[in-house]
Amino acid sequence: MDDAAEFFASTSLRENIELTSEDFDDIFMQSANLLPMASKIKPKRKLASKSTNPYRALQMRQDIKSEYTETKTNIAEQEIKRLNKNKVKEQATRSALAGLAIKEDINKVSLKKANHSEVKNPGGMSAAPYKDLMLIQIKGRRHVEMRLVNPSHKSVNSGDCFLLVTKNKIFQWMGEFANLMERSKAADLTSYILAKKDIGCTLAKSVETIEENKNHMSRNAAEFWKLLGGNRSYSRCGPAEEDELYEDYIAETNAVYEVMGSELNPIVEFSGQVPRYDMLSDDKVLIFDFGTEVYAWCGKLASMELRKTGLKLARVLFQAGYDYTDYDINPMSPLTLPEAGGLPKKADKRPDWAICGKVTANMETLLFKEKFFDWPEASRLIQVKEVQNTGSSSPVEELKAFDVDKMVVRSTDPVTLVLENSNVGRGDQWVEDDDGLKRQYAIETLGVRMWHVSATDYYLLTEDSHGQLYDGDTYVVRWQYQIKQSGVRSLKGNASKRQTQLGRERCAYFFWQGAQSTINDKGASALMTVELDEENGPQVRVEQGLEPACFLSLFNGHMITHLGKRENDGQKDTHKLYIVQHEHEREASLLEVVACADNLRSRGVFLYINTQTGCLFLWYGSHAPQTLKSNGSKIASWISETCPLEVGLNHDSTVKVVKINEGSEPVEFFKGLRSEDRKKYDSLLKVPCSKHEYVPRMFHMSSVNMVFQVQEMFSLARYEGYSAFPFLQCQLYKQHQPAINLLDFGEDVYLWQGWWPRGSEEIENVSAGSARSRHTVDRKLALETAINYCKARDGPTPNMYCVYGGKEPLQFTNRFACWEAVEEASVASTLDNRPSTLEDMQLCFQRLSKSVYTFEELQQRPLPDGVNPNKLETYLSDKEFYEVLKMTREEFSALPGWKQTNLRKESKLF
Repeated sequence: MDDAAEFFASTSLRENIELTSEDFDDIFMQSANLLPMASKIKPKRKLASKSTNPYRALQMRQDIKSEYTETKTNIAEQEIKRLNKNKVKEQATRSALAGLAIKEDINKVSLKKANHSEVKNPGGMSAAPYKDLMLIQIKGRRHVEMRLVNPSHKSVNSGDCFLLVTKNKIFQWMGEFANLMERSKAADLTSYILAKKDIGCTLAKSVETIEENKNHMSRNAAEFWKLLGGNRSYSRCGPAEEDELYEDYIAETNAVYEVMGSELNPIVEFSGQVPRYDMLSDDKVLIFDFGTEVYAWCGKLASMELRKTGLKLARVLFQAGYDYTDYDINPMSPLTLPEAGGLPKKADKRPDWAICGKVTANMETLLFKEKFFDWPEASRLIQVKEVQNTGSSSPVEELKAFDVDKMVVRSTDPVTLVLENSNVGRGDQWVEDDDGLKRQYAIETLGVRMWHVSATDYYLLTEDSHGQLYDGDTYVVRWQYQIKQSGVRSLKGNASKRQTQLGRERCAYFFWQGAQSTINDKGASALMTVELDEENGPQVRVEQGLEPACFLSLFNGHMITHLGKRENDGQKDTHKLYIVQHEHEREASLLEVVACADNLRSRGVFLYINTQTGCLFLWYGSHAPQTLKSNGSKIASWISETCPLEVGLNHDSTVKVVKINEGSEPVEFFKGLRSEDRKKYDSLLKVPCSKHEYVPRMFHMSSVNMVFQVQEMFSLARYEGYSAFPFLQCQLYKQHQPAINLLDFGEDVYLWQGWWPRGSEEIENVSAGSARSRHTVDRKLALETAINYCKARDGPTPNMYCVYGGKEPLQFTNRFACWEAVEEASVASTLDNRPSTLEDMQLCFQRLSKSVYTFEELQQRPLPDGVNPNKLETYLSDKEFYEVLKMTREEFSALPGWKQTNLRKESKLF
């Protein structure tokens, strides 16, 4: 103890320590490491409630096996089959003896017609797979879905197509913004329903089509809305990606069950996707639940007991309601939320308009078959079948000429261009019909910017170069605009004078591609448009010569298309020749052609410029309309004032405008064109000028799906009145050849027929015998249709001619603003012995209609026009047929195909 006291006594417990504010800061910073940290306890997550969806609940169960192994001996089944076969034989014998002994007149026995509506469910309800009133939605882009929806105005929208089907009516609603796949599918389905009398539509005689933006106020439209409850209000279209999302989400709601004993076994691998045909089996009964449609599909080998059980279970499933709370979409009302009047995602009962029906293998309805991704429709398959030659016409020749009454009626639809769901018309104004109210909109241009684009570079052009284009280049044009409402017109025609701005400033991008531009330049223009489009506005591809009216109006009548490329400015010719195009003043433009007399047109107005002397000749053709003369005068004045560099002038140039008429040209004019021969351009100077009142028309003719069709072709910048050059050569030559087109110029009507492309190492068999036979039939029908059209249209009967691609005479080519010879077409038509002169249309029709030729005529090569090389024997007379083939037509037709072919070869008819 003493030692301890001594130890502590020698230690000083008092010590003076100097502390500063920095020391306290250090203590505070280090105290965090010494203090205990409060641990954050996360609350225990609540387990998700079990799904009330019976299908999901079955999936989660582990005690249910999806597969089992069955051992079959087949001994009992074989014995039963043997006994049944003997029983059938005995019954057949007794029936045959009774039939022989009967004395009743069988012709007077009337059989009862089968009626699907009489088929009843075990519960006493109809098992027909359709309803008396059905509204079917056609929606999608890749696999277009056909789904039953609520027959109400709330289901209709502008972005899809709808079919309203009753026992005696078929209505086809075409939404204004429905895509091409939906429109095509709707047309195919209505044609099928009408032809096959499918889904209970047994009394319909025609399809009533309702275009939303055309005839939505018609009598048929009124009946359409009446059947849907009388209310005409409906939804607009959704976003652009809606169709793809709809396809994915709606497929996830599909459920498939197999009837096994007295229970439904869900087939997991087939559910949640678009059904496929190979899931069907002839000895099974499957239940398909598509939400608004529940089907009991019965295989043709399924037992009767199994079919009855499947129908009962389908009814139980249907009456149990539905639950789609775990899905992204509700198939009962896929595009309408409950707040907007749609059905909830979960309910104890399905609506009355839903279907619970029975379908049997090989007797499925269209509404059921369209749910499948790969349903093999027999009518759409190309089948190979040997047809015995009976001397009758082939199925292709059973086509009929087109109804010319439909061709005579002129369309009154205005020029349109839809940008961001708004119609901008010709770029200045647009009148919209909104349920009887005429709403007029004014389109105001706020600014235009223009870039020159090449495969290696791009740059912004100055305002002086706006509208100066070269056919070897590509350009991007940015249009900034705003849409204003200039007044609302009532049914009486009264209009307010107020003008209200609508929405934001908008931007659209046009990428213009010259006819002689390279593939790389065209690709660069498309990519550069995407890069320059900062506003994510619409992007429109514009081909030279096919410019929409809205695009032309951006340059206020000062657009000029030059030959060559912009970078070759220093190599310009001193003599330039331009033709005036388009009749509207704001859309007027110039197109440069090679400066020679061959390119003059008596129906046109030309500007001939000598850039060295500064002389500008404004040449008026003897048959030029007043609209082109007026536009040509204004453009000439503008060139003389501004002296565009692209024309070959400069700001110091002095331009003198000299107006001359055809027939009074000075020597200097023809000196630059290198010829004074007016025959080179088929001058109409001595031909009396007719009144410019007839509006030219152009029709494309072809046989598609075994139906001969005629479609009128319209220009994107068409004029309401007479147009001197309404069509372009590229509209004929860029079609799939051999094409057939009818061009009606009033006093003259031409049937233009394309050429047969020649084969190469890459392209083979381009003119097979079967293809030529079909084309011959098309030509004959086209000639018959054209002749009937000329007789049915208003006014005196015109001159009717036939012309051939590559062999067009001047009288035809001068109907176009410019024309270039195409060697491929010329060579092909020469090999086919096509004439280079105009042929009388009626004589051509008589020649193609000839059905009897002598044996010597059939030995000529090439064969007479219109002769089918695969059926040469059919053109012989009965007498000569027997002399050449040593048998009658009936004996020849009875031979197998290979023997017929050998006889043709031996008789030199092959």
